[in-house]
Formats: sequence, C-alpha cells, structure tokens
Amino acid sequence: MRKFSFQSVSPRSVMKALAVLGIYLTFSFFSHSKGVDTSRLSMDGPEIDLAPKPHATQF
Repeated sequence: MRKFSFQSVSPRSVMKALAVLGIYLTFSFFSHSKGVDTSRLSMDGPEIDLAPKPHATQF
C-alpha cells in the first residue's frame, strides 16, 4: 500500500472523488428521508470510509 501524500493526488481524481461522494451523500439523504435502508447498498469501486463507524457493541 502506497503512502498517501497530497502531491500524488491529481486534481481530476480529487474532483471525481468529491463528485462521487456528493452524489452518494445526496442519494443517502433522500433515501433515508424516504425510509430506504441504505446500509445494504454499496458504491462501485473501493469503499471510501471517511467517518469512523461506531462499534457494534455501542448503543
């Protein structure tokens, strides 16, 4: 696994990641407001987990 550095990130890949993230967040928001379970849906490509998930033992 390569060490992450901001120099190695191209602006195009950053814009693509932001676009995908924006679409995903918008989709999640509207799906959640309609009562659709988004946890069963997954994005194409590698998973991007920005926020730490709480452990299953936490309530």
